Amino acid sequence: MYRDWKVPLPADVRVEYDVPASRLTTIGAGGRVAAVVSVESAALAEQVCSTLLQEGISLVVVGRGSNLLIADSGYDGVMVRFLASEPDIIHEGEVLDVSAGSRTDDVARCAVELGLAGLEFAAGLPGSVGGAVWGNAGGFGSDMSKVTESARILEPDGRVSWWEAAALGFGYRESALQHKPGILLRVRLRLPAGDRGQIRRRREAILEDRRNRFPDWRRHANAGCFFRNPPGLHAAVLIERAGARTRSKGGARVWERHVGFIVRERPGCTAADILSLGLQIAEDVRRHFGVDLLPEVRFLGDFGDLLPPRWRAWNSVKIIEPV
Repeated sequence: MYRDWKVPLPADVRVEYDVPASRLTTIGAGGRVAAVVSVESAALAEQVCSTLLQEGISLVVVGRGSNLLIADSGYDGVMVRFLASEPDIIHEGEVLDVSAGSRTDDVARCAVELGLAGLEFAAGLPGSVGGAVWGNAGGFGSDMSKVTESARILEPDGRVSWWEAAALGFGYRESALQHKPGILLRVRLRLPAGDRGQIRRRREAILEDRRNRFPDWRRHANAGCFFRNPPGLHAAVLIERAGARTRSKGGARVWERHVGFIVRERPGCTAADILSLGLQIAEDVRRHFGVDLLPEVRFLGDFGDLLPPRWRAWNSVKIIEPV
């Protein structure tokens, strides 16, 4: 149906149809998305999303798709892919005004060169700044809530405004945007000035730690840590002690150096393989410790009865509907 649409989009916006998940996510499994509209700038993202919503078209917005699993049946809707090839950053003293489509690691690297501290924890993250804020990405003792001053948001009714950090409602791996639909356009990060050499050394140490423990999605496709940490506990420790280190399902397996990751091991690995393995791991932990693990990965499309109701309600990608 989307091939015949007559939506007046700018000429420099790329629209593709029946796009495979392998091009849209870092884990690369799953089916096809009916229509993908790719934009690189915040201005174009605002214009395109506003136009689609005004035309009565529902949409989802993604960046790199680094925490996303698309169903094997695909997604019969419109995806706006907001991802910049180069970082769009306005430097104002200790504040970086950043396009939400900028890659998080690009911005973290620029912060080092500017002698600004606090974003080193984001070194090596493959996703976009918008995705990092939306999911309050974190690690190594920090997260996006600690550096985000405000965000420019497009709401479904067309209003655009800056939301202060309090309005963003940050929590562990969550923000208010997961519950109140809105499209991140720009983010203002407040980062204190520091010693450039010390900041660079901390970034390099974190990158080395990631290389040693975490799977590189370009060689071992993955969607980041599959599970959230339960309150006061570490999901990876529970998974290890539950004996799930050697678990595998179809073309998916647990990453042995950090058991919180599931990797797509072989061609032909399906989204159902990955989700089924996640469910097996969660059952192992529940049986051994009575703890219910919730996924950090988000789900898009129809997984049928395979996706438990609680996971579906909590972790399905929210569709932004026209008002």
